Amino acid sequence: MKRRSKVAYGIGDTSISLTVTIVGVYFAVFLTDVLGLSAGLAAIALFVGRSWDYINDPLVGYLSDRTRSRWGRRRPFLLFGA
Repeated sequence: MKRRSKVAYGIGDTSISLTVTIVGVYFAVFLTDVLGLSAGLAAIALFVGRSWDYINDPLVGYLSDRTRSRWGRRRPFLLFGA
C-alpha cells in the first residue's frame, strides 16, 4: 500500500477515534460525578462492557462470515443489529 493511501486512511480514522475517546472520557466523568459511582465501581462497569465486546465481537464476526442469505452476508447483521 502506498504511503499516501496509509495517510488518507489514518486521516479518515482520526475523526471517529477522537469522537470515541472524548465520549469515553466524558462517560467516565458522568459515571463518577453525575451518577455518584465510586471510581472502582465505574471502572468495573467499563470493564464489564469491554469484556462483553471481547467475547461477543469475534463470535458475531464468525457468524456473519458464515451467513448466507438472500440479502448477503453482512446486511442482516447491519439491519437487525443496529
